[in-house]
Amino acid sequence: MKINTRAETLQTLPNGQELIAYTLEAENGLKAVVLNFGGILDQLWVPNADGECVDILLGMASAKDYIDSNPNYFGAMIGPFANRIAGSRFSLDDQEFSLTANEGANQLHGGPNGIHQKFWKGEFTERGALQLSTMCPDGEDGFPGEREISVLIELTPENGLLYSTIARTSEPTVINITAHPYFNLSGQGSGSIAGHVLEMNADYYLPVDNNGVPTGELCAVEGTAFDFRQPAVVGERLLAEDPQIKRGGGFDHTFVFAANRDPKAPVARLSDPKSGRKMEIYTSEPGVQFYTGNTLQAAETNKSPYQPHAALCLETQHFPDSPNQPNFPSTALYPGDVFASFTELRFG
Repeated sequence: MKINTRAETLQTLPNGQELIAYTLEAENGLKAVVLNFGGILDQLWVPNADGECVDILLGMASAKDYIDSNPNYFGAMIGPFANRIAGSRFSLDDQEFSLTANEGANQLHGGPNGIHQKFWKGEFTERGALQLSTMCPDGEDGFPGEREISVLIELTPENGLLYSTIARTSEPTVINITAHPYFNLSGQGSGSIAGHVLEMNADYYLPVDNNGVPTGELCAVEGTAFDFRQPAVVGERLLAEDPQIKRGGGFDHTFVFAANRDPKAPVARLSDPKSGRKMEIYTSEPGVQFYTGNTLQAAETNKSPYQPHAALCLETQHFPDSPNQPNFPSTALYPGDVFASFTELRFG
């Protein structure tokens, strides 16, 4: 499959740093635009059955707007620890670490200096993939170890977008990396995702407290509004009389993939009857954060005037607050070891 690539310098900032957009485009029209700031997936153009391509990602009106403020983390790479860490603290090997809080008393998405705020080094490989790399210094926002993080982003023959992530550390640390695109398969700015249909191979979900932090329980989805093992209309589930859904105005929960799942099968399927577009997700991660854009608001700096539920996120990752929850899969990373993860989005 031939992939056309190009890199365009959009702006040179006052400090001399260049803001660069990297474009990968397949012959069928599938196109991804990635920024070197935050590793942000700014655009994803996907064809429907008639070949009509639309940008299915919510985002900012211009690349520079992401630097000024991106409170929704539109499209960004997230780490060194995705999601929430309760009390902005954790212990590892009997040593306690205090983190920089940025959501009340908790830390969210790696703190104020997370990888969503960094400029990444980018280059295209010979086969037309984009290699991004960055570094988190020892002690930044309280995390131990100098951590080297690289992400390979490529279009695949299966009409997919593949993220392959690797991380290494100089000291024992914790790591949890994901990407944070907001999807609307009808096209960004087209209204609510209430009509989208979702299916997930998840037998359990993690209930959360009033701050969105998991309680530590694994609750069975059977018999609840969280059961997406068979295709379900998202909007119908948003109306469910479930205190977990009512509290946040929608879903913002981790779903735990079935332990005996086929690694070659998709963990989730999303479809949009209105446009006919479909998306399958394949991943090595043990769970996914399903977020229904509950707090989205109209803003002049957005591509369009978004409202709550204008998109949804399916962020493949380890579980929130894992360093403080011994029954969750470990997120510890030690010198000499490698954190390796992949997630592929396939469109039809």
